[in-house]
Amino acid sequence: MSGLAERITAQVRKDLSHHMVYPPGVPLALGDIVEKSGGIWVPIGNIAKDLGITLETTEDESAGDWESTSERGYDIQVKLAGQPAPAFKFLADAEAGIKLTLKGENAFVLSMSKVRINRIASVDAFWNEVKGKRGFWNWDLSRRIVTRVVTSEATTFLASATADTAFEMSAKADVRAGVVSVADLSTELTLRSTMSARDRFVTDQAATPLFGAHRVKLLSHDLGMASTESERLDETGLTDADNDTGDE
Repeated sequence: MSGLAERITAQVRKDLSHHMVYPPGVPLALGDIVEKSGGIWVPIGNIAKDLGITLETTEDESAGDWESTSERGYDIQVKLAGQPAPAFKFLADAEAGIKLTLKGENAFVLSMSKVRINRIASVDAFWNEVKGKRGFWNWDLSRRIVTRVVTSEATTFLASATADTAFEMSAKADVRAGVVSVADLSTELTLRSTMSARDRFVTDQAATPLFGAHRVKLLSHDLGMASTESERLDETGLTDADNDTGDE
């Protein structure tokens, strides 16, 4: 599954300009230290907690709805209550629901509604406090420090390495074609179809599926002389990490 995870996180990075936590239900907090393992970012500690730093944060709530999918996307079929539907294998005729099919192999969809971005209010002020409490002579420069976390009112993530995998879900109430939000599957529908070990279905309203980070950049050989450098996309469409570490 690690190969699929790498492909998914790279595509999400391209689409949404943020790193992805894989799977999205893994909790992440501002100040977390993350490092790559098997091609995905893994939290290994929190520098703010380690140093006793109280973070000043701010939240942006105007990011709207976000979605990232594999190249071929997905199809949604809607089943009304009482409607015979031979295409549905796991829902009875009396039930309402949907079938979402991921098109092609190594496919996924990450859908988030009413996105919020929580970030460290001043990275410079945070970093000055960090530098005053520890040196970075032995710091692993491949690591990142989380400075933004992205949450949402509802998050749904589906993925499969198998071609054209279908997920069937039953609805608490009737559903209508054209009004199905993939993000809201996490709150309105229940998975009914079976899953293989190669599939993922994550619906976690408390998840922090995306994050932004800074890396430590050494400025000299003197202890403690370090700074952070943003991993936002620059005007050329490249990240700083593409130029020095090869990390996504």
